[in-house]
Amino acid sequence: MCAASALHPEVAAFVALLRRLEQHLAAHGATYWATSVSRSRAAVEASDAGGLDRFLAMFGGNGSLNDLMLEGGNAELERMRSAAWKLATKLQREEDEARRG
Repeated sequence: MCAASALHPEVAAFVALLRRLEQHLAAHGATYWATSVSRSRAAVEASDAGGLDRFLAMFGGNGSLNDLMLEGGNAELERMRSAAWKLATKLQREEDEARRG
């Protein structure tokens, strides 16, 4: 990943998307998930690719971020959750390719 002061545009877009997702979750009382997304965002923002792994791990199994339903705001949640997952998988794939380089 790039230096935090000069994030790649896709990484910066991912960070911004996670920030919006985090705010949406917090606004709807999903504080556990907001905190989890915040931790992943902070890691990615600090150029720690482990943040991608932590974010993607939120989607596995029962009780995952994928299963979360909010009291109102579900359409926006689904849009952001899907966009963030797609971008995270793309960034992780690119990071894996760069490591194998």
